[in-house]
Amino acid sequence: MAECRRRRRNVIVPPPLSWVVMKNLIRRAYIDIEKMYPGEGWAGNDPFVERAYHNITHTHGVVWATDKILGTMSNDPRSEINARGINLGCLIAACHDIDQRQGAPTASHISLGGQMYTKEMRHRFVGLIEENSVEILLGRMCQENMTYGTELFTEEDMRIAREAILATVPGFDPELGTVIQPNLSEGASFITHALALADLHAAMMRGGAAFLADGNAVFREENIDVARTLLRSPNISQAEKDFICERIMAWYRMQIRFAEGRKIVVQKQLLWLPETMRDPVMNLFKFDRAIAAARKRVKSIDAKVQAGYPPSFEEMVLSMGYTVIL
Repeated sequence: MAECRRRRRNVIVPPPLSWVVMKNLIRRAYIDIEKMYPGEGWAGNDPFVERAYHNITHTHGVVWATDKILGTMSNDPRSEINARGINLGCLIAACHDIDQRQGAPTASHISLGGQMYTKEMRHRFVGLIEENSVEILLGRMCQENMTYGTELFTEEDMRIAREAILATVPGFDPELGTVIQPNLSEGASFITHALALADLHAAMMRGGAAFLADGNAVFREENIDVARTLLRSPNISQAEKDFICERIMAWYRMQIRFAEGRKIVVQKQLLWLPETMRDPVMNLFKFDRAIAAARKRVKSIDAKVQAGYPPSFEEMVLSMGYTVIL
């Protein structure tokens, strides 16, 4: 995050109160998220409660990426982004997923090998959870203003916080086969643009392997029934194994389209930024590496199938990142 301490004739100048408060609010958000949304293996192996993706690791990644993107934007003289703006962006990023409530899984019943199989997909209240996250953050901002008796957070700070978090509400473009953010608009603040980019591309900033691992975590979180089925091991029918492998392979193919589509979408979104800012921001994301890694994974599996040696069920679930002993 932006450095808030300055040395003046060997005297350390304390950071401004607003940054101290922001830092404390970020820490509070981390504690809340880690407590409410445990990662895999931390809630008695209950796939419904555990979050493979929307957990503290994702939040840390989005804060890190927001900091990097805003720092790059601040190098452009037209951005008017200062240290306080970067810190505010990191606070908003820390709270963008602070509400992750969910409904009962969406269930569908499928006949496999003469037996009925229940497919369960996580049901997130998309849109509502972003609204709730906004209200939680604004409530904490107002409380700090009251506590210190001064306007640490302005009305403009709160407007940006609302705009930025709501810009992360996901949609889907069937033509591109990728996730979009329909609430993001040309006139949005730089913080809003940065958070929207960070929320979908933090892993892409680290390369192809990170992108694949990130996508695998989304699959594990969304497909609740797969995790529950693996907990029954070794009592899994061949029909169930084949069904799971088909879904994993379909996901791997979809990840190629996701990365290709996001590259196109981001190129269009960057046209909303000052021209001198576009390339430096775009260069933060390793879209081509992500696409190449996704293609290589699918090509490798297809080659094994064509050669008559398809990956086993065990190999497929382990490649997806499941750690259940088979």
